[in-house]
Amino acid sequence: FKTISYFEIVHKLAKSVEEGGFQHAMKTDDDSYVNVKKVMDKLHLNDSGGSESDKRNDEKPLHYYGQCAQFQVLPSRDKGNKWPVTYSTYPEPSFPLYCQGAGFGLSRELIQCAVEDHHTSNFRYMPFEDVSIGILAERCGGRAKGEDHGYDYDNKYRPKMISGIKVFRADTPKERDCVNRAIPMTTCYKDDPSWPPNARMWTKFIQHR
Repeated sequence: FKTISYFEIVHKLAKSVEEGGFQHAMKTDDDSYVNVKKVMDKLHLNDSGGSESDKRNDEKPLHYYGQCAQFQVLPSRDKGNKWPVTYSTYPEPSFPLYCQGAGFGLSRELIQCAVEDHHTSNFRYMPFEDVSIGILAERCGGRAKGEDHGYDYDNKYRPKMISGIKVFRADTPKERDCVNRAIPMTTCYKDDPSWPPNARMWTKFIQHR
């Protein structure tokens, strides 16, 4: 619950500062690179409504954004899997939409809903912290609709995919395999003198590893 606790602390600290102190809060892994200026420019553009062309391209204020799959992931019930989820822990057939933890952001509005409407304090155990934030967003209004579990695409708290956030450094089959088997990159590429490649942050918001 460290991610949920982090957003609770951010909210409480902001309430003690005149005018709130922040409009967005981001969570990244400690091995992620962040292009702070590019992130701030992007948030300012969306919060202000953008230019006329941006408005036509639906540049709306961001509330929950990052590397976010636009389909619902199914929990693995296989005990031999690296990340199994039992029915007693999570009986639902699919996870809500969520963003991957290498780097994502929440708006002050969404954090305020999660904390002040007691969604963070009244929360069942979820071993995957990334999924837990998706659950909070769902509780604040991003809820699936109908029996087909389709999402309301107009809901403002629906996770927004940002193309400049990269979860993998090289995004090769080898890297993905090592990540899935929890093999450190230093071990995975110990015989490759070119690893790690340059992060090349000028075109990205966040780069993991």
